[in-house]
Amino acid sequence: MLTREGPVAVVTLNRPDKLNAWTAAMRARLIAVLGEVAKDPEVTAVVLTGAGRAFCAGQDLGETSGIAPDDHAAAEAWIDSFDVLYRAVRDIDKPTVAAVNGVVAGSGFQFALLADLRIGHPDVRMGQPELLSGIPSITGIWAMWERSSGW
Repeated sequence: MLTREGPVAVVTLNRPDKLNAWTAAMRARLIAVLGEVAKDPEVTAVVLTGAGRAFCAGQDLGETSGIAPDDHAAAEAWIDSFDVLYRAVRDIDKPTVAAVNGVVAGSGFQFALLADLRIGHPDVRMGQPELLSGIPSITGIWAMWERSSGW
């Protein structure tokens, strides 16, 4: 969901019943919205936030459960969709702020890392829970490395 507060575009992940967990359709819409605000000359800053009690709980695992373990093309397409999303944030040539709330996990945590600034309250819970399931956080490490490298 996109709202405007003067020159500030507020992009809200709006799937609160699922803690704003990603779906392919949600990522595609978000990429389009981020592209719009990046090109809008009247937008001077972007705030990313989540509706309800979470910023983003990461990938909706119900969606990915349908990917067959040996379907490498589907897995690559899924990974590529995150690359496109993350680049959509990185390509915004305006200050971006992640106003984090509640749960910020997995790829939602990685998404928040891409903002220029992250602001949260004391009860925010951030992390990479996929590590507990043996799933590497390759993208999270990449985002943190790229961010600290001064891109």
